[in-house]
Amino acid sequence: MSGGMAMDHNMHGMQQGSENPLVKPSSTIRHARTEYGASVDQRVDTPSTNLDDPGIGLRNLSQRGLRPQGYRVLTLADLKSIDGVLDDHRPPARELELHLTGNMERYSWSFDGLEFGKSTPVSLRHNERVRIILQNDTMMTHPMHLHGMWSELETDQGELRVRRHTIPVQPAQRISFLTTPLDLGRWAWHCHLLLSYGRGHVSRGGGVMKPILMKPLTNLVLAVSAFQASAALAQMDHSAMLMEASATTVDGRDPHAYSDGYTLTEGPYAQPGPRQLKLADEHAFWSVLADRLEYQKDNDSTVYDAQAWYGTTYDRFVIKAEGDIADGTLEESSTDLLWGHAFSAFFDTQLGVRLDLYNEGKDRQWLAFGVQGLAPYWFEVDVTAYFGNDGRSALSAQAEYELLLTQKLILQPRAELNLYGKDDVENGLGAGLSDLAVGLRLRYEFSRQFAPYIGVEWTDTFGDTADYRRVADQSTSDTQFVAGLRFWF
Repeated sequence: MSGGMAMDHNMHGMQQGSENPLVKPSSTIRHARTEYGASVDQRVDTPSTNLDDPGIGLRNLSQRGLRPQGYRVLTLADLKSIDGVLDDHRPPARELELHLTGNMERYSWSFDGLEFGKSTPVSLRHNERVRIILQNDTMMTHPMHLHGMWSELETDQGELRVRRHTIPVQPAQRISFLTTPLDLGRWAWHCHLLLSYGRGHVSRGGGVMKPILMKPLTNLVLAVSAFQASAALAQMDHSAMLMEASATTVDGRDPHAYSDGYTLTEGPYAQPGPRQLKLADEHAFWSVLADRLEYQKDNDSTVYDAQAWYGTTYDRFVIKAEGDIADGTLEESSTDLLWGHAFSAFFDTQLGVRLDLYNEGKDRQWLAFGVQGLAPYWFEVDVTAYFGNDGRSALSAQAEYELLLTQKLILQPRAELNLYGKDDVENGLGAGLSDLAVGLRLRYEFSRQFAPYIGVEWTDTFGDTADYRRVADQSTSDTQFVAGLRFWF
């Protein structure tokens, strides 16, 4: 037994030497391969590592006249544990890197691009000394709470600072801490914001906790196994880690590399039967948005333009409906029934059918394929191609932009155009560019869900469509003043 202790002591001394690459946390950025998909809207390649930044909105308050002179905000760099609190001074046996990821537009949060339902546990060995690096690739601060063990914060030079339950990680920040798992079991690891918990920001593991409403950064649930970590095993694990780092530089880090083969339902301390803990990333939701419900005085008509969906963040059934009502009669309408699938961080593909109904004319049915999402510079874009009977084809494109004059007063420019592949005499539509509408609407949001508006819209027709309207003694262009309501629930 004394011989074994001597061996451990020698190994420990060797690790503390200058040859040990784990004396300081790694500065090499290693994104997981699962970060390159629809669940992640950005990745940080040059994160900050300092602990003395108070954070967005709290910097230089005295200089900005927001607080008296001499006032300052405490930061993590101001915290220092008293002697004896940080009593485990062993160097880490291995280093784990995890990225806090998300998509603000879809409001989905994850670890390494994987929400809770797609994740696997992080497996730690009993009494091993391990370093965990958290890199925040999102635009939101995430206070990360690791259950069942202490998080011992360190600087980017490996100097231990303070023992905490929760480590706040600012946007584009890379931070590390050491921990020593002593209590066996599965432990939750989650973001402590109330907004995130239900949307996936809980770290991976079994359903042994009662669900509570927190912010959804995927609960990594740690499976602490009963195997004791020895110095020899630690050295072996470190070598394997270095091999993994070099092997995944091009294709990305394996997000399941730390699971030891465990899953959310299999492994030590997993509850028998179906998994009980399910977050919002695994549930279906629905929404209805009436983007335009407006009265047009010159035509004495009511126009509606609404969209509804049911499904998950990445796969959903979508209904788009728009039409004109005059004298209590539905003059014409267009309804799309689509299946949407997220193919990138900001865009969905949509496949389905469109049904066109005319009070005077011939109804049409189309096969629809399009894309909808958020283009650069915050333009909402919706482009769909249609294919019908007798070789008919059409293309519809819409774009909107929201300019916030204040937090409640919003100016919304909007443009829409339609093109057709061949003439449709029955419905007065010509081949080529058929019509173009450009509008400007100013709304006041009593709440985000309820906003009346006023506006103006200019429309024009082109080519054969304009000719058909002239023959019917109808105007080819028009300017309308509108008033309406935008709401969603």
